[in-house]
Amino acid sequence: MTEKYEFIDGEADNFPVQRMCTWAGVSTSGFYHWRSRPLSATAKRRAELRAVILQVFSDSQ
Repeated sequence: MTEKYEFIDGEADNFPVQRMCTWAGVSTSGFYHWRSRPLSATAKRRAELRAVILQVFSDSQ
């Protein structure tokens, strides 16, 4: 489910959210509830690791 919400969130500037929710088979209210939730500890850690990995990769170029 999270993957669908992430896709909709990423494309919200290009397409109507309600139409994408219908296409993806998720509720619009569920999407907005997901979007307003704070990041979990795992998601925060993944974001931190991603930043470190991107920095190491950038420095190696």
